[in-house]
Amino acid sequence: MSILTQAKFHPSLQHQLHTSHSPILRTAVHCSTTTTTKPKPKPETLVLEPQIRRLEPPPPLLPNPTRPQLNDPSLLSTWSHRAWVASGCTTVLVSLAKSITCAANSHMWAEPILAGLVGYVLADLGSGVYHWGIDNYGGASTPIFGAQIEAFQGHHKWPWTITRREFANNLHALARVVTFIVLPIDLVCDDPIVNGFVAVCSGSIMFSQQFHAWAHGTKSRLPPLVVALQDFGVLVSRSQHSAHHREPYNNNYCIVSGVWNEFLDKHKVFEALEMILFFKQGVRPRSWNYHVLLICSFVNIIIATNIKPNADNLVIRGAIRPRLNDPSLLSTWSHRAWVACGFTMVLVSLAKSIIGVANSHIWLEPILAGLMGYVLADLGSGIYHWGIDNYGSALTPIVGAQIEAFQGHHKWPRSITRRQFANNLHVVARVVTFMVLPIDVQWVHPRSWSEPTSEWTEETENS
Repeated sequence: MSILTQAKFHPSLQHQLHTSHSPILRTAVHCSTTTTTKPKPKPETLVLEPQIRRLEPPPPLLPNPTRPQLNDPSLLSTWSHRAWVASGCTTVLVSLAKSITCAANSHMWAEPILAGLVGYVLADLGSGVYHWGIDNYGGASTPIFGAQIEAFQGHHKWPWTITRREFANNLHALARVVTFIVLPIDLVCDDPIVNGFVAVCSGSIMFSQQFHAWAHGTKSRLPPLVVALQDFGVLVSRSQHSAHHREPYNNNYCIVSGVWNEFLDKHKVFEALEMILFFKQGVRPRSWNYHVLLICSFVNIIIATNIKPNADNLVIRGAIRPRLNDPSLLSTWSHRAWVACGFTMVLVSLAKSIIGVANSHIWLEPILAGLMGYVLADLGSGIYHWGIDNYGSALTPIVGAQIEAFQGHHKWPRSITRRQFANNLHVVARVVTFMVLPIDVQWVHPRSWSEPTSEWTEETENS
């Protein structure tokens, strides 16, 4: 309860405008209050309840897709498309012509041809890595790549549209990239090996979309030469690429020759990269479904709690006894091609060694070096065999398939006698190819051993 007593004063207009300096009457206010104190409420205990986040799939990339029409203007080529394809083809042909001219002048043919083969093989690998990234990460709003990401996702829904797309419309985006990358190399480089590699690699990448379109065509409508190249594994085959167009679209990404698809899928290379990106950056690919997310979350818990699963149970779980006519024991054209490449690299290195020995008349050291290589090869095979037999599992990236194969070989050792030659050697031949090729290319050319330089001649004459 309160009692309020005050004397009121109504100021004049002059006081309101503050134009007068007359004394101001003060207002006296007397307050008498009676207050009551309320008891303080008791503090409540704060309870934090854990919230469980549900793993939900990402929103669809194309929320309201429209089915493309047969006469869709977006499938037609424009003059801008044709100009870019023409410029891309020109830069590739210039690089190829410079490689042939320089090789003819220097009488050096083996190295540019090998560099071209390596460029073709690496172009297939590059197409697979790019295809994997476009299929699994980013969206229509991603800078630079957004349009291609949206186009690839639409291609998964309507794969037949690529067969209706005109030639320049299909290739112009890659031709633009090839133009800006290859043109500076054409201007500054005259090395036949580099030009040979660049010409074949860039040309294969630029035409990869056309190879991709042929992989969607029917055999009766494709040119006979294209069908033959697909059957021999030079171009990606229709049956191989059709496996990619099954949900969740997580295999057979390479679209030039497809020679890398078996290796990348069998050794789970892309799955290993996806795991690294998921656990390090928290980014998951579109090819994962809800069950894969639950497994990854479980694995994350195992890693956090230092629980080590028994690797022996993961090696050959559910392994089946191989049959005599098991298709996995047969050789494919891809296997034969890799074995041929490996033998070629070894023979080139051996030929260079013999030519160098004949010119320098040094025989003892190369023979001793060969014997040393044979002995060290036996030691290396033992170390690798020991590691494969004792560590890792079928889920180990890159070498997981070999670990599983070696463990299965322990159970059924006679199965290796039924495995065909190229099937048995293609993995090691692939490693040998990429290890020996740089040595063959960078090694001194044999002609330099028989033709001394002018500086050497002048020094010997002065001495």
